[in-house]
Amino acid sequence: MMDQRQLGLRQHHCRFCGRAVCDRCSTGRASIPVMGFEFDVRVCDPCLVELKDMDHTPMAVFHDAKHSVVFMSLDEARHRLLTVGQDRLIKVWDISALLE
Repeated sequence: MMDQRQLGLRQHHCRFCGRAVCDRCSTGRASIPVMGFEFDVRVCDPCLVELKDMDHTPMAVFHDAKHSVVFMSLDEARHRLLTVGQDRLIKVWDISALLE
């Protein structure tokens, strides 16, 4: 484990505890949803042991935002945007934050 910085030596850091670690000391990868890491990230070996008992259920919901729009309609009164894609998928967007 590296605690001091060395010139010319690449350092990594554990995403759980923040400690600087060498590549040998950080072979583990784990997701840490409570810290915003929904996908596996580098963690040091001691933290990997601690994280094994933690709940790794994702806290975020992922949606594919790709949508080839062929028609669009804006309802400013309701702060909604309707889009129709090439795949005939209809989406209604809440754009209230954009209209403020």
